[in-house]
Amino acid sequence: MAKKKKNYFTRDTELAIIKYNNTKNIAKRNKIYEENIHYPFFKLTQNIIHTFKFYNTEVDNLEDLQHEIIIFLLNKIHHYSHVNNIQTRMDKIVNKEYTEGFDIEFDKYMNNADIVVQKDIDNYINTLGVSTDCRDRLKKITPPKAYSYFGTIVKNYLIIYNNENYNKKINNYLVDDLIKYSNLDIYSPNFIESSRMGEGISNVSKEDEIFEYNNPTLKDYKYEDKLSLFKMRYLSTIILHLKTTNMRINYHCL
Repeated sequence: MAKKKKNYFTRDTELAIIKYNNTKNIAKRNKIYEENIHYPFFKLTQNIIHTFKFYNTEVDNLEDLQHEIIIFLLNKIHHYSHVNNIQTRMDKIVNKEYTEGFDIEFDKYMNNADIVVQKDIDNYINTLGVSTDCRDRLKKITPPKAYSYFGTIVKNYLIIYNNENYNKKINNYLVDDLIKYSNLDIYSPNFIESSRMGEGISNVSKEDEIFEYNNPTLKDYKYEDKLSLFKMRYLSTIILHLKTTNMRINYHCL
């Protein structure tokens, strides 16, 4: 019989986060975090990094990135609130989508309770004097899950972080390094790296000679590397495409 995987982010984790937010004593908060929150946060960041392959980083050890994200989560942890989360979602539906109003807002109805269950939401919706369509939309709201809430924060953080680092690598790539990897098989639609990578970037292949023969105006061009050759081929292809398109337009205009 297969062994069941143990969940690392459970209902107990969610309750610990709520308790952490409601505890004023720093020593007690630290204890709650160390015993009940740190490991779930650590596993959450680890799984998201590897699942979505957020590997464009500035660190050698991914655990350093995880700790950076965990610090960010701790700065956001106080925003996690069942009541506030539900109130925000209801505001978007009632006020923005249907331009209606509340008889009494959810946070006041719940008296700022820490934990909300589905029955609380359903009972509250039944007290509202809103349209049938608006009520139907409200009934789709469910209590927030800490796993989804913090998972979304981690993914958004990593998307921004990953994109920034990717752009840095592109913008700061040295021309010499680009030329080093410029010996590409440009006849492939995906520009797959050629198996001739080791031949040297200044060698002109038989394909290159054919290209020159078919483009006599480029015959005297001195190719210093494959990157230059690619640029000329690309330019020639664009010109040919424009000429062909122009011919088609003229033909249809006759």
